[in-house]
Amino acid sequence: MCTVTDFVEQVGDIWLTPLFWDCECEDDYIHSASEELCYACNMARGESPDSRVVDVLKYADLLSEDLVSLVESAMTVAAPLFSMIPF
Repeated sequence: MCTVTDFVEQVGDIWLTPLFWDCECEDDYIHSASEELCYACNMARGESPDSRVVDVLKYADLLSEDLVSLVESAMTVAAPLFSMIPF
C-alpha cells in the first residue's frame, strides 16, 4: 500500500524524493520522474540520483505543481518540523 511518506526518504540529514531526479546540467537539472532522459546532457533517470527536497521546494515554481504538492504533503507528515532555513 502506498502512503504519502513513500514520496520522501531521509538519508542522513538529507531528505530526497523519488518524484524528481537530478541530471548533470548546471541549470534546469531537476526532472520529474516521468521524464526518462535529459536531452541537454543525455543523463538517464535510472543512472541519476533522486532530487533533494530542499531543491524541489526552492524551484517549485518551475516544476510540476501537482508533484511539488505531493512532496510538500509528504514532508508535512514525515517531518512536521522540516524547515528550509538551516538553523
